[in-house]
Amino acid sequence: MPDLWTAFVVLLFFVVGQSSGDCQAGDGSYRGTVSVTRTNKTCQRWDSQTPHSHNKTPANHPSSGLEQNYCRNPDGERGVWCYTTDPGTRWEYCDVPVCAAIENRGYASLGCWKDESDRAIPILEGTDPRLDGQYRERDNAIEKCFEVALSRGFPVFSVQHGGQCFGSADGLNTYNKHGPSSDCEGDGEGGAWANEVYQIIGGYRSLGCWTDSADRAIATLEGTDPRLDGTYQERSDPVEKCYQVALSRGFTVFAVQNGGWCAGSDSGRQNYNKYGPSTACAADGEGGPWANEVYEILGGCLNRSTDDQYLYRWDLAAIRDSSPFIFGVQANNDVHVALSSQNYNLDDMYEIVIGGWNNTKSAIRRSKGGTDRAFNTTPGILSSTETRGFWIAWTVDGSISVGRQEETRPFLQWTDPDPLEVAYAGYTTGWGSTGEWRFCPSVLQRRTEPEPSSSGGLNGFHILGIFLGVVMFMFCLQNGKHRLQNNNCQINRSLFCRQRPEQNQQNTNVNAVYDDPPSYPEVSGGSLQDINVDADRVSFISLPLGTLSGNASADTESQRVDNTVSDDPPSYPEVSSSVVQVEPASSEDPPSYAHASSDDPPPPSYDDALNMT
Repeated sequence: MPDLWTAFVVLLFFVVGQSSGDCQAGDGSYRGTVSVTRTNKTCQRWDSQTPHSHNKTPANHPSSGLEQNYCRNPDGERGVWCYTTDPGTRWEYCDVPVCAAIENRGYASLGCWKDESDRAIPILEGTDPRLDGQYRERDNAIEKCFEVALSRGFPVFSVQHGGQCFGSADGLNTYNKHGPSSDCEGDGEGGAWANEVYQIIGGYRSLGCWTDSADRAIATLEGTDPRLDGTYQERSDPVEKCYQVALSRGFTVFAVQNGGWCAGSDSGRQNYNKYGPSTACAADGEGGPWANEVYEILGGCLNRSTDDQYLYRWDLAAIRDSSPFIFGVQANNDVHVALSSQNYNLDDMYEIVIGGWNNTKSAIRRSKGGTDRAFNTTPGILSSTETRGFWIAWTVDGSISVGRQEETRPFLQWTDPDPLEVAYAGYTTGWGSTGEWRFCPSVLQRRTEPEPSSSGGLNGFHILGIFLGVVMFMFCLQNGKHRLQNNNCQINRSLFCRQRPEQNQQNTNVNAVYDDPPSYPEVSGGSLQDINVDADRVSFISLPLGTLSGNASADTESQRVDNTVSDDPPSYPEVSSSVVQVEPASSEDPPSYAHASSDDPPPPSYDDALNMT
């Protein structure tokens, strides 16, 4: 009978092991064997240049697992993808489910509250490119509204009628002015004239599992704070406690390893992935032996200063998002941002100049100090007394756009006929100007439940069926008299037991201090010792900003070298057909439901509003 139990355990771990590779964490660490796209096109081998030439090769991305033709995510896109063997389709996403993730999402619901034409919270639609398309068809509407509100320092935001976004600095005082409502849908996206209101509370989300070594990717915090109490592997709520310590020190990233060991540092965002991804983290979010479960603190921001030397700083994290690169800066003139495939200067890289020529013009270049490919007169666009926000984005056709944070219309735009790869952003001032910069980590698309996969292989139903079949088989054989257990855990407590590394394997001295490689000691915390994009694929960078103000006016005449910026006035982009704006629209008067005014009661429903003439 013991042999049967051994077979059961081996089969169970084989099944779970097979399935664990067929979900993605969204961080580039997927190492499964799916090799077809979501439309069932066969993937092109990463080491092949046929039918599509590219630079995402194993040599250029040695830590991205670009084996054979498996779906991968070497550039931090929103999902795994591959080039296809179809000459007419360059690349597609693969249908790989998203793994469950540990996160504290950063906001909490305050309930459902009525709204009227006299808005309880001002509308944000049309003020930020992240609020894309028609709001009722917007993916992740809550997350995107949260990100916009967070970047402006608002304590509250709300979502209404399936996606419409609202937020303000004083929303906590006004959200309940019209009383409670029972009209919100169960999806968290509000209802007709009903706001689902959320309070921003901070939080964190997983960046995945990453290898560590004796030369730590992120420095330890053990022994530096009384909240990191006792032995780390016996500590209650180790992720939450590590988060609180890292948050109190202003870090934007922290990590938990080997069941509770806590790490965090100023340089964590730049260094957490220095040794590449790992598959050794346990499912509880507390890492594994020499494996960091890394977390990003939502709302944590980096403040940086630059002198008057025209030298780029490359200390931001690699670009890994699908949102615009948003930053704030306070400077007299000559703000420069570089977009490069490496975290250093290259001969071929994009350079965006904002407020050059004594704060009178802005330009896009294809090299540092190179020829202006596009420029515009922008007098007074920068300020030496207040922080001003900007965004940079680019598209699959190589079109680069630059705009003010609260405007969707760019003031600079140029299409590169031979687009460059972008993986890092650098920043500097110069020409007699210093700068104060603010970069905040983005809130990425976060899905915590796996989706069905049509790409083959074992899915959740296969696993469940095999599991139940084996359990019933063993139950019949042994009449329910045995249960699976070992010296350290029981099956009725946890399916997996996290074992400390064996001596003479990774650990050579079980009594050594944890930072003395390569052992994991029982360190007590009781004493105190004192942020790669293929040229033909859409990609953006995102580091949202705290509260910004002061949009300087720019000359309406655009002077460009290649492509001309539209002179049409800015408008609300892709406003849903469910909303009819009152003409003329202005920044003071947000768009409202069909012809509603503060003098008239709100219509009873959106459908009624649409039928009004």
